[in-house]
Amino acid sequence: MCSLFGMIDYGKAISETQKMKLIKTLSICCEKRGTDATGIAFITENRIQIKKKAVPARKFRFKLPRNTSVVMGHTRLTTQGNACYNYNNHPFLGYCENSTFALAHNGMIYNDKVLRQKYGIAKTDIETDSYIAVQLIEKQRAFTVKAIKDMAETVEGSFCFTLLDEKNNLYIVKGDNPIAVFHFKEIGLYLYASTEKLLKNTIQKVNFKQEYTKIDISTGEIVCFDKQGNSTKSSFEYPVCCLTHYFNTSKRERYSPFEKEYCRTYLEELIDFAENVGVSEEEVLLLFEYGFDEFEIEQLLENPIQLQCCITEILEKQHYMER
Repeated sequence: MCSLFGMIDYGKAISETQKMKLIKTLSICCEKRGTDATGIAFITENRIQIKKKAVPARKFRFKLPRNTSVVMGHTRLTTQGNACYNYNNHPFLGYCENSTFALAHNGMIYNDKVLRQKYGIAKTDIETDSYIAVQLIEKQRAFTVKAIKDMAETVEGSFCFTLLDEKNNLYIVKGDNPIAVFHFKEIGLYLYASTEKLLKNTIQKVNFKQEYTKIDISTGEIVCFDKQGNSTKSSFEYPVCCLTHYFNTSKRERYSPFEKEYCRTYLEELIDFAENVGVSEEEVLLLFEYGFDEFEIEQLLENPIQLQCCITEILEKQHYMER
């Protein structure tokens, strides 16, 4: 589990000090989803700059040039690729003939090795599965919405991507992993993070009292925000997964109605994350079986008291039904 975060300050109504405080606080709030590394991307003199380090956000030194309007960030929980080697950390830099770009990813891509072999993509020192998304776009040679769409339809796994190009356009590509965007229209500001709760915690901590509206982004959508605050939407084909999951003690598997194929799901990521915070696989699956979706389970994992209350209530209902 990682977190995406960032801002688009198109209204220029907040001071440089406020902006730094806001992005720093947002990154620290996102730290609960990953402490192995922190990174940001931004534009200066029409060039993409990436700063990243294998430290939690609270220890990351944020230093933005004056008048930076778009910041794209990532906090990392390592699943593949040692975070001690900084090239494995997000965001990643990509090169096309018409633009360079930065990419960050929350989720897991499980067919990266297959795609590298299928398309003859050269292996690099970067071990992170997310990097295949950069390479697929580079293979198109031009950074376009179509290149992003083709990439999103080619990778398999759980994902939400953010991308930043040289023109200060920020793209959000939503698969089945969550993303939340708040729009503070009166001051010309967007804030985003992987969950709504992270944004609300940030706003509360910095005592940011501006009114906002939530921007809805659905699975299978690509939303582009430009530096003037305008947004445009396009879509990509995202596979509808079979709702039936089969789990056993040695290997968790998902079966499609057409073929038997193992793939890592968002639910499995939650199970691994839960084990790190002392919640068992059985408890996560219990919630899932009783109608909680993955996003709701993630929210509960961030609130241990509420989580235990829900589990206790379910167990009491089971006990009552068995009597």
